[in-house]
Amino acid sequence: MSKLILKSVTFSVLILFGGLAHADLKYPGDCKASKIIKAAKKGGCTVEMGAKHHKIKKGSSVVTLLPNTVKPNGTCRGIINSVNSQCK
Repeated sequence: MSKLILKSVTFSVLILFGGLAHADLKYPGDCKASKIIKAAKKGGCTVEMGAKHHKIKKGSSVVTLLPNTVKPNGTCRGIINSVNSQCK
């Protein structure tokens, strides 16, 4: 009986706090500036908007630069890897 209660409590905690951590971005499906910005902010990074590109920052250091138009190529893969590893 106690194992069932413990599993239930653990599951409830995961549901409650699972939304606070960022969701890992997936390549190439998440190669959209809006999705990357949302995940970065959710993971604790800040975004400085610019005319041609945006700076995603963690504290005072730059995590990556994000162009306004993101194409599913190697650049997007690198951006997603940087955000996933540093914005959590």
